[in-house]
Amino acid sequence: VCLYHASLLQLKQLGIAAVQYTAKLVRCWICHVSKALLLFISCWVCMLPAQTPEQFKASQAGSTADPICAITAHQHLLLVARSSGVVHGFALQGLQPDGQYLLRCRPQRLALNCDGSRLAVIDFNGVMSFMDVTAAGTGKMRGEHWANERKDVWDLCWASDNPELLAVMEKGRMYVLRGTDPEEPVNSSAYLAGFKDLQVRAVFLDDIMQQPNLPELDMVADYETRSLRDTRALLATGNETDAQAFVGDNAHPRLWRLLADHALGKLDLSTAEKAFVHCRDYHGVQLVKRLAQLGDKNKQQAEVCVYFQRFDEAEELYRRMDRLDLAITLRSRLGDWFKVERLIRESGGDDAALNNAWNKIGQYYSDRQRWAKAAQYYTQARNTNMLVQCFYQLEDFDSLVKLIEVVAEGQPLLAGIG
Repeated sequence: VCLYHASLLQLKQLGIAAVQYTAKLVRCWICHVSKALLLFISCWVCMLPAQTPEQFKASQAGSTADPICAITAHQHLLLVARSSGVVHGFALQGLQPDGQYLLRCRPQRLALNCDGSRLAVIDFNGVMSFMDVTAAGTGKMRGEHWANERKDVWDLCWASDNPELLAVMEKGRMYVLRGTDPEEPVNSSAYLAGFKDLQVRAVFLDDIMQQPNLPELDMVADYETRSLRDTRALLATGNETDAQAFVGDNAHPRLWRLLADHALGKLDLSTAEKAFVHCRDYHGVQLVKRLAQLGDKNKQQAEVCVYFQRFDEAEELYRRMDRLDLAITLRSRLGDWFKVERLIRESGGDDAALNNAWNKIGQYYSDRQRWAKAAQYYTQARNTNMLVQCFYQLEDFDSLVKLIEVVAEGQPLLAGIG
């Protein structure tokens, strides 16, 4: 500090130089102090006694006698389970305590169904049981732990659209439970990934881990539930009455949609409308009303093919009806302008529709920066504005000069061409 004051007295006439000198001294002092502090901390850490993994686990285990062993959540509820079997409930909004539940086992995995009314529990012995979360319970504890159990369970997955359906894996078989009643098992050793629309999606992780860089599509499998398979079988045999009764007894949007699609294929509009109403498909109901207004069976069948995205079949039906105009309208709605051009040529359509198709095809190529092909179709459509852009991109200035002769005098496009 004395050296600093002596140096400052000598440099007091230098103005800004003294300030720079002071800043340099402060930076050097901070750097030396930081290095010394870092060296001290490093030496202190090295002097600490090393802990073995067993000592670390013992120190962590000693922090609580009842550690957390499982957790799950729903749209409005968070459940945290402890080794003693006590499950603490928390409201997700604000994480306020929302009651306690008592299990008769040490849980390893918890899973709530889609409406949060039932809890599936797998303990450390692989035994699965259920708890009714909405039951009153006894004392301070809520819920009722049911006596029904299933052994050797290692994976489970609730359906995302039905609170009664649950897929479980037991050893090398997959069961689908409706409530507590199981369907016939399916041999599988895959891990459950999702359950929706009466289909269970499973992933063969063992096969994927053997070649993680080369996964294949058959490593993911979809399994249908029994009700979906039975409905398909009834519709395939042509027994529509029994199929309707079966779907009514096992009501599910997927089954009603399957029945509606089958009825549309048969042009059974009344059954199709009823099924669309049950699965709450507004667009399907409007389709049935539009089909009823057509009157012609061939037109109805063509519109059904469009609904099922069988566009080539729909076009063929229009051809048989000698209605190429309807085929042109269909392809225009789909944006398939190449086929629109072909159909217009076949039907001898008007020049305006053909020019519109050429412009759309030119736009298709220009969006993909294929300027030569775009210029070809814009030339046929006599679209000088887009031709200027194409020739600029192609640096075809000779064609631009020729284009000036085509453009009428006084057009703003001439100023753009230069």
